Amino acid sequence: MGEPPSQLDGARVLLWCHLRHEGQTSAGAAICQYDEDGSIYMFYCNERWGVVGDTDHSTIAEATEALDQHYPEAFSRLRRLI
Repeated sequence: MGEPPSQLDGARVLLWCHLRHEGQTSAGAAICQYDEDGSIYMFYCNERWGVVGDTDHSTIAEATEALDQHYPEAFSRLRRLI
């Protein structure tokens, strides 16, 4: 599993990381923003960056806090997609 594409589900990828949890359906997470309305989503993705789940958030900070709560080790691995 490499880097995600620049967009997931039509939203621009801002931050991403690989998840390392055995038995989980998600292999990666990406915090994304829709340009049309500015909404922020965290997408949980499979090994091909196909979206398998999502949560909506008011801010990027709120999304990163949620990631840290569910996957504490993943927060330190967040990367910006350039």
